[in-house]
Amino acid sequence: MKKLLLLVAASLLMVGCSTNTFSSSIPTSSGSEPVTSSSESESSSQSSQSSSEPVDPEPEVAVKSLEEFIAGENTKTRAYYVTAKIARFKTGDIKDEYGNMTLVDGIDSLKIYGATITASALTWNGTEYNFKNPKDFTSKTDTNALKVNDTITMKMVRCDYTEGGVTTVEGQGVITNIEPSSGDPDPVSQIKLDKSSASIRPNEVLTLVETVLPVNAISLDVTWHSENTNIAEVNENGVVIGKANGTTRIYAEPANPEYKAPGFVRDECIITVDSAISYDYNYNNYYAGLTTWSNGSDLINKLHNIISYEKTSVAYDGNWATNQGADQAQDDFEMVDLVYSQEKELKTKTNDGSTGWQREHAFCASLMTGYATGEAVGVGSGRATDFHNLFAAYGPGNGSRGNKNFGYADPFATTYKIKDDYTFDSKTFEPNDTDKGRLTRSIFYMAVMYNETEENIDVATKLNYDSKVKETYDQQSVTVHVNATYKPLTIVEEDVPYKKYSYTQWHYNDDETSDKYPNDDILKALVLEYGNSPEGYAAYSRDNCQFAIGNRSTLVKWAGLDVDLAEMQHNNYVYANAQNNRNPFVDYPELINYAFGDYADQPGSLENVRPAYMSLKMDKDEIHHYAIQTAKREYDVGQTFVSSDYTIVGVKNDLSTVAATYEDQTSPYTFKESDAGNMKMTILTPINTIKLPVKVNTGSLSSCNYIGLLKPLGKGAFTNGGTTNIKYSTDPDNGIDWKFSWTNKNATTIAATEKNGVQFDKAGEAVEELTAETVNEFTVNMAYIKINCASGKTINYAIYVGTTKVSEGSVAYNSEGAVTKGANFASTSGKVKVVINGSGASSAAVYVHTLAFNTITA
Repeated sequence: MKKLLLLVAASLLMVGCSTNTFSSSIPTSSGSEPVTSSSESESSSQSSQSSSEPVDPEPEVAVKSLEEFIAGENTKTRAYYVTAKIARFKTGDIKDEYGNMTLVDGIDSLKIYGATITASALTWNGTEYNFKNPKDFTSKTDTNALKVNDTITMKMVRCDYTEGGVTTVEGQGVITNIEPSSGDPDPVSQIKLDKSSASIRPNEVLTLVETVLPVNAISLDVTWHSENTNIAEVNENGVVIGKANGTTRIYAEPANPEYKAPGFVRDECIITVDSAISYDYNYNNYYAGLTTWSNGSDLINKLHNIISYEKTSVAYDGNWATNQGADQAQDDFEMVDLVYSQEKELKTKTNDGSTGWQREHAFCASLMTGYATGEAVGVGSGRATDFHNLFAAYGPGNGSRGNKNFGYADPFATTYKIKDDYTFDSKTFEPNDTDKGRLTRSIFYMAVMYNETEENIDVATKLNYDSKVKETYDQQSVTVHVNATYKPLTIVEEDVPYKKYSYTQWHYNDDETSDKYPNDDILKALVLEYGNSPEGYAAYSRDNCQFAIGNRSTLVKWAGLDVDLAEMQHNNYVYANAQNNRNPFVDYPELINYAFGDYADQPGSLENVRPAYMSLKMDKDEIHHYAIQTAKREYDVGQTFVSSDYTIVGVKNDLSTVAATYEDQTSPYTFKESDAGNMKMTILTPINTIKLPVKVNTGSLSSCNYIGLLKPLGKGAFTNGGTTNIKYSTDPDNGIDWKFSWTNKNATTIAATEKNGVQFDKAGEAVEELTAETVNEFTVNMAYIKINCASGKTINYAIYVGTTKVSEGSVAYNSEGAVTKGANFASTSGKVKVVINGSGASSAAVYVHTLAFNTITA
């Protein structure tokens, strides 16, 4: 593979300023073309500089740091983005533009990914922006080389808000710390499709989702092909539309044929178009008011009327039950399925701050409201507490997602991380395919449910005093209630910040007005009366509100991934047990293409949209899979796992359950010492294999039903070859007869202490090897000892039941006292025997504190 370079191309693109309060066409300070404003998306108005312009701005504009430039003179000043075009080159290739790199507020470094930057690998020429040919770039002199840790001066734009409108100010930002990439891109080795075959009606649309491999492929861009466009067409986004009865193949290939790796593999989807297919299921007439629509806006309005009609709200705080039911694991009813993980978790292990499962807002609560999640969900109703947008989640994955955009994570970013079920970089989070579908369909539901009007919500929030004046007051902050106005949610193509929502955080910032608000009560009254910032105060969005939810086209594509029974269960449960409304995009996934995607400008009919109910064959009266209803989940070593420890039920296609009637063939299993910890037992059913997580305890000395302490007997109770009755520690009237012996006849017992038990040795006469054995035989499933040795020494031990060695190991001197050793094991019969030897026994003292075992009775 020829080495690829990622170069900073020439043009710096100016992003337009936008605001909710000024008109959409605002003159700039220079009288040039107007800056375009968008009420919600903060969309950019971009124009490239010509190749003849110098890099440096006009001489009269002083060079400033990024922070100095953003600050401005007006307290309402906001600095917006400067975007630099990024180009990837390989020798002889002029198709060079593949994306954008954006500097966001407060970022003072530019990271160039996709190339290893050395002293001469990249060069920077002060009078040329656009490099149309790699030779133009690589032939520049080394005096203009761009190196690691170099500083670059780039043109920026700032928007100043004044009473007369918005003006733009140009300046320089000093960009430092150019960093090398984490690796070079590879050619495309494979393009996988999410479906291998599908049947559709004429005029029905179906989304195919491709996966480009490897993850660090040179480009994710593909072109789609249909072998017979008279039967089915496919557009540039993988959306197939049926044209006439017949069969054809659909596939995708790299947009640039030169990016194919040797041995490139492509998946194909066989599309059958059949006009005889009929879709007659309408979810018990829930969608009776929807038959046709004129375009996407009309469809969104009709869906909004359906799902908002008689919708009820449920509380978030303390309400784990809704997700326990909605996200119940498909094959284990005592657990929940989690987004961001293929693992499951017990329903009862709700988040306690460090362990257990959490709840994830697919459309982040803070991005929807401008408030931190803890404040947003405190409202008893509304968007932050909508359970069609809340899923049981794997905690570390939820934390890694944060408020990042959903999208394709950049494998060349130095912040790129890859986990088992998700990947992410500093801005973008990419879940696995199952989660992609359910999370994006949730986001589109939110955009329909909360698209129409502003919501007025009473939210408790804090007013914070700046540190320079907070000593004037008795406390640093005060909690006030404000009527927040939540704007309608929108899904946009570009990643934009949701910074539009008022009242997110109040800061005192003007010394001159401190005497106007001498106490908290007056300040509260002002906030409550005016509902906006009193004089001398400014409202700022929280730092975590800087990202959007993801760009529309990517979300539309992901929403084409199949609905599974788990997602349908979530939809059904929230409808029947919580909110009395459904997510239409779970019921009819392809409605997203008509509402937000490639067919949003087209009329449509519900008769040409396949319900997920039929795709899942929920109308078929048959068992789809089997599931655990209840199960024993904790065992000790030595105990046996048997089929009577759990109950299995059959789960039908419509999610109802029936008793299992097959004969369970799962073999019994006795847990060994090596099984201690967490493990999964395999349960075989006629349809599916179930993994049952269990905890296996090692057992302990205290769990034995016979525990004998040697110390109370004293040193005189033990003789070489003699029998000693050692009493039960919990029953001093009963005991077990033990025979003690040692190989050095001159050794003896010389002490007994609470800390170590009985000391076996004599000055200069060690026991060499010490044995303690019961006189009688027992059936035993656990045996333990507490022993120690002299300072600086080590002893070996072995525990037998009959001729079976059930535990062995070594013990080094422990200054804290005798050490517990032993094991649980399968039931074994015979005399219990302990043998102690080793260098410590042959040259120094051996201490025996406790002998214990667990007897099994018939």
